[in-house]
Parts: sequence; structure tokens; C-alpha cells
Amino acid sequence: MLIFALIPLETKIAILILVILPAIAVFLLRLSLHKRLEEINNRISRLLIGGEEEGIQPEIVKRLRTRYQQASQKLEHVNTLALIDSIYKDERVRFLLFKIQFDRAEGITRALPNLLIAFGLIGTFIGITSNLSNIADIVTGFSDSNQNIAGLVQKLQSPLQVMGIAFSSSLFGILFGSILTIVNTIWNTSIAKHQLIASLEDYLDNIYKPTVEGNTRLDVAIDRMVQQQQEFLTRFHENVGRVLEISFGQAA
Repeated sequence: MLIFALIPLETKIAILILVILPAIAVFLLRLSLHKRLEEINNRISRLLIGGEEEGIQPEIVKRLRTRYQQASQKLEHVNTLALIDSIYKDERVRFLLFKIQFDRAEGITRALPNLLIAFGLIGTFIGITSNLSNIADIVTGFSDSNQNIAGLVQKLQSPLQVMGIAFSSSLFGILFGSILTIVNTIWNTSIAKHQLIASLEDYLDNIYKPTVEGNTRLDVAIDRMVQQQQEFLTRFHENVGRVLEISFGQAA
């Protein structure tokens, strides 16, 4: 591994902290997020197959049912998709000592591969730019003093070594960025997210919604109208009976 031997210790530490460790952390975060989404999807799939009797409801389903009950008492038509999006935004995945929102975790795992490649290219361009002026000064100095070629080569070794360090940063950035891109493609959390939202919408509209019919705003208004009609008929019957009783009593 000649490339590792040419890299100074400081550069190795910088690559480890800025490239390798973030890549490992994002890899583990991606796996945790995908595993969590698949777990929720499987549990909701069991609910869709077996109805309310199949297994224990996930927390996201419990909160979705509560929100739907509250909304159905105030609205004639509940926007289930907006309700699901609102509930999904509150979901979090546990990673090390942190709880990260699903969307934020997905954004981090999608952005880091490009950032690693960009960091590597930035290191390369910085190294090249800083060494161009040094190389030009060395060549100019040797041409003026007519020193031998061996001395020129010796003087050029240091700038060339620095350029090798710059290219090594780009190499590691592109390597780990490509690995994370492959990981994101294999463990695709976007597909798992769409499947989860579709399953939640299916469950809410086709399984849970029929069990709470009669609690919508329209149903409450109809029940109120029926009750008022019944009260009106009752009062009408009592008033008519009272008038008839008085009228027939006077006639008698």
C-alpha cells in the first residue's frame, strides 16, 4: 500500500475524521432508517391483512387514529394524506444517543456522498493551487543559476509530494462517496417511505374509517337536525293536544 506510506500522519488523521468516520456513521444511519421503515411497513401489512385483530398496533397507527378521531369531529371531509404526512414528520429513528426525524436522516444520508466527493476535490484543487507558485519559483531559480538537473529534481520532490497528498484526499472522497451512493441505492429509504405512506392511507381509509362513521361533522349536524325535529314534533303534539282539550272542554 504505497499510497498510505506517502501520506503524512496529519493527512491520515484529517481523512479519518472528515471522510472515513462520517461515511461509516452515515452508512449505519441509513441501515437503521431502512430497518425501522421496513419494520413499520411489515406491522401495518399485518393490520391490512388481518384487520384490527392482527398484532399490536404501531405507535404511528395509534397516533394516526387519535388524530383522525379529533379531525372527524370538526370536519366534514378529513384530508387523510395531509394527516399521514403530519404524523410521519414526527417519527424518529434512534441512532447512537440521538433521535433523528425520518426525513432529516434521509436527507443526511443522501447529501453526504456528494459532500465527500466535493471535499476531496476541494483538497485537490487547494493542493494544486498552492504548489503551482512554488514549482514556478523553483524552476525559475534553477534556470537563472544554471544548476544541475539533479538539484532541480530534488527541490521538486517536496511540492510533488504535497500534490500527491492533495490527490489522495480526492481519491478517498470519491471512493467513500461512491460506496455510500451504492448503499443508498440498495437500501432505498425513499421507496420504503412511499410504501409506508401508501399502507397508512390504505389502512386509514379502508379499515379504520368505517369503524368511526357517524363522528364526522356532517353526521353530527344531521343528528342535531333529527333531534331538533323530534323535539319540534313532541312540542307540536303537546301544544295541539292542549288546544284541543281546551276547545272541546269549552264546547262541552
